[in-house]
Amino acid sequence: MKAACCPSPLRERRDCPKWRGLIQKLREQPPREVEGYAVEKIVDYQNDPTGLPRSNVLRFFLTRGQEAVVRPSGTEPKLKVYLTALGQDRKESRIFPYGVYRRIWD
Repeated sequence: MKAACCPSPLRERRDCPKWRGLIQKLREQPPREVEGYAVEKIVDYQNDPTGLPRSNVLRFFLTRGQEAVVRPSGTEPKLKVYLTALGQDRKESRIFPYGVYRRIWD
C-alpha cells in the first residue's frame, strides 16, 4: 500500500472568505465526510485529553486510513491543512489529496 502526504497552506486571499473563524466552525459543525471519505473520529488537541500539550489543531480520521489535520499558522495569516492518503498505488494515493486541494482552490 502506498501513502501520500500533502501539506498545503491555505492562504487568505481577496477572493476567499476569511479563514480565521474556520477552526471554531469545524469544532462546532464538524464535517461528516471529506471528499467522499466518512469521518470516523475527530481529535481536538485543544479540548480533548490527548496527553499532549493543548494546541489549536483538529485531526480528522477518515475511512480507509485517510487523515486531515487542520491548524492555523503560528507566524503567518494562513490556515494549514495536512492530508495523509493511502492507496494501492501512487496514482490511487493521490486521488484524495488532490480532490481536497481542488475543492479549496476552485
